[in-house]
Amino acid sequence: MTIGDVNLRVALEQPGAVFCGSETDIRGQVFVDYSARQNIPELFGPVEVFVVLSGRAKSKITVKNTNGHYVQRIAHRGRAPLVFTKVLVYQGPIRMISGQPQMFNFAIRFPDRVQAQQTDTFKDDPRFDTNPQGPLPPTMVSDHYNSECFVEYRLGAEAQMPSIDVKIHNFGGEDEGLHINYEQPRVPLSVVQAARLAPMTEVVHISNEFLLPEGQRPNGFKEKTKAFFTHHAFPEFVANVSIDGFANLQLGEPVRLEVRALVDKQKTTAVELPEITIAHAEIAIRSCTELRSDGGSLSMRDSADYEKVVELQLTTRDQRPYSKANDYTKEFLTEPLRGMPSTFSTFNISRTYTMDIEITVEAATKTKKMKFKDLPVRVLPPLAYETNNGPAMYTNADPYGKMPAMHIDADPYGTGMPPSYQAPPGYDEKKW
Repeated sequence: MTIGDVNLRVALEQPGAVFCGSETDIRGQVFVDYSARQNIPELFGPVEVFVVLSGRAKSKITVKNTNGHYVQRIAHRGRAPLVFTKVLVYQGPIRMISGQPQMFNFAIRFPDRVQAQQTDTFKDDPRFDTNPQGPLPPTMVSDHYNSECFVEYRLGAEAQMPSIDVKIHNFGGEDEGLHINYEQPRVPLSVVQAARLAPMTEVVHISNEFLLPEGQRPNGFKEKTKAFFTHHAFPEFVANVSIDGFANLQLGEPVRLEVRALVDKQKTTAVELPEITIAHAEIAIRSCTELRSDGGSLSMRDSADYEKVVELQLTTRDQRPYSKANDYTKEFLTEPLRGMPSTFSTFNISRTYTMDIEITVEAATKTKKMKFKDLPVRVLPPLAYETNNGPAMYTNADPYGKMPAMHIDADPYGTGMPPSYQAPPGYDEKKW
């Protein structure tokens, strides 16, 4: 007859932290609590205590099947186990008193690569990484009307007490355990700088009375009316405005763009050149989440979901006019990039990004909007640099050396958990 129950639970030292790669320990405690069923308040014997880190990528695509007046919604699922790591925390004798839990410290790390073999049969597809030892994807959730997917990692605990008749209640399991937020390994600055955006240039052409010397500008209704119908007689101002930047964006760092405004002196006839200003600048980052179900069945499905992830304003601290002093170039930057997983691809889910840029150029009271859409970009994990102590850490330094250093938290998402990430609803409710 069972003499009692042994319950396990896990507590983290940094709940909600984001772990990048395998360079940092996940630390915490396993609590083992004995609860007597019979009049045996004390338990003594050998025990083995483990912590278990598991991860998976799941996808579900729902399609409608219409048969006459009857509409049936059929779910096509894909499941790819990613990680299963089991670490021994304690092995030896234990003495437990009912109601007085024992505590064991632990440290466990994410593996460098995917560990588990997928159970579904996923066909080769350039959109997805089917390498069974491929890189671990970051934590993510995407939920749309007809398609859902997530990548999650959980931490649990197990115990074994051979030769003792107790019921052990392990902590965790596939749909339980503590959520652990994962992001891909940090990358050095050289990786960020390895790709640039395609050249973007537009011509700003202005011809109006504000290009005349102030004393020659039309005054009064008659003069302004005459000027309106003879605007071809005004001087012309022509400038080439170009945008440059990296095609690799980085979590925890601002998006940086350089805007260059250079007067075309051969085409400009204005004697007094107006000042060129950037009245407004913003970017929008859009995601494409592609997912698929089990590729081995005849009912295999795939889906692509698009959404605007974030919209950010661009500002500059260079208040000087465009001139030789700044090489006719100013740097614009956003707030640090947060709230999204890095670009990734795994067996059944992939996430890619594009960026839209919109800049309003103003000169001689006239404005011109420059719009560039669907620029392919990669969102990379946070920046790394080598320390004397070994592992790479987040940097507070400005790697470009142009702007004052910006504070970057140890958590690149700023909130402990990516804002757009929401723990999936109970899987029993969603019938996954």
